[in-house]
Amino acid sequence: MVIIGFENRTLRDIGFKEARDKYAVSIICITRREEIVISPNLDEKLYSGDIITVCGNDDDIARFSN
Repeated sequence: MVIIGFENRTLRDIGFKEARDKYAVSIICITRREEIVISPNLDEKLYSGDIITVCGNDDDIARFSN
């Protein structure tokens, strides 16, 4: 699910400016109701209920989700 504080913000707004950004994870897709946004661009806005699929090592994913 979208992390609290990320709602209504773009990926760019939350720090995804480059591949393997400050979180050291990559967003693979966003699942939004019946829609799947694959390789979302940096201007994609996150909404309540969105599910973010990320890849990275366990420590980095844990840091991202906190």
